Parts: sequence; C-alpha cells; structure tokens
Amino acid sequence: MRQVTVADAIFGVLTTLFVCTVLCGASLTLSSDANALVLRPVERMVRKVDAIRENPLLAIQMVESQMKAEDIAQTRRSRTVSLDSISVRQVRLAYVLQLISSFKQRLWPVREEEEMMETVVLERTIMKLGTLLALGFGVAGVRVVSNNMRSLGSASVDAMVSGVRVDCIIGVARIRNFSTATEVLQTKVMT
Repeated sequence: MRQVTVADAIFGVLTTLFVCTVLCGASLTLSSDANALVLRPVERMVRKVDAIRENPLLAIQMVESQMKAEDIAQTRRSRTVSLDSISVRQVRLAYVLQLISSFKQRLWPVREEEEMMETVVLERTIMKLGTLLALGFGVAGVRVVSNNMRSLGSASVDAMVSGVRVDCIIGVARIRNFSTATEVLQTKVMT
C-alpha cells in the first residue's frame, strides 16, 4: 500500500512539473510574440516621434537612411552570379546550403520586417509627416514646429514663437521672350 501511495505522489509531482513547464513555455512564447509584434514597433515609433519633436529636420535624414537600407536589402536579394564562373563543387555546395536554409525556414519561420503590418505602415507615416513638416516649414520654421510639439499639455498652436535671424540669398531669373523660346524649342522644352 505504501509503494502505491509513493508512486501516486511522484506521479502527481511530475504531472505538476510538466504542467508548470508547459505553461511557462506557452507564456514565454506569447510574450515574445507580443514583444516582436507590438511592443518593439511601438517603442521604435515613440523614439522616432521624440526625435522629430526635438528636431523636425531629422525626419528627412531618417527617411533617407531607410531608403538606403531598403536599396541595400533589395540589391542583396537580387544578387545573381553568372554560371560560367561557378564550378560544379560550388553549385553542389550552394544547393546543399539552400536545402538547409529552406528546412530551417520551415522549422523556424522568420518574421521579416518587410511585412506590411499596421505598425510598419504607422511608422512610415510618422516619418512622412515629419518630413512634410520639415519641408513645409523649412529651416526657419523648425524652431516654431519643435516648440509647439514640445508642449504636450495643450493642442493649441503658438505661431508667435520668438524667431531667429536667418541669412539667405534670393535669386531671381527672368527670361525675356519665354513664349517665343518655347515655341522654337517645342519638344525639347523641359517643364
């Protein structure tokens, strides 16, 4: 009788440990998915909004760096090698590596950031809005924009922020008889 009780107790402890392990694994998986799909993209967006709030001209640099990164990724994906410069051994090695990577991809699918999820769309929209702010107000209006974005307490816009003196050069070009010149050039005119 005692052996049966001890066996039941051990089985109960093992069952409890197994259930705890499964629950811990499930919660870790769920939290890592939540971090990857929600928290990290939202944190990236908040960092970008804070950077744009401090200096709206940074939005243009962010968009340019993102475009460069996308171009680099595109060239890496489209990189092809001519078959004349490859030996049979290299082809076999490439085939084996491709099989391994496809098997690995099936077992552990990688979520690429290229997927057009809502968070990616929102992040790009924030950068575009920051770029439009910077382009619309220019260097002279950056101070007005950043001061108004810093005041989180109200939604009002204070356009009477004290300004700074900006030196600039204005050039004007007038072309005499422009209509005659365009008629003569016709299809060679670039507008």
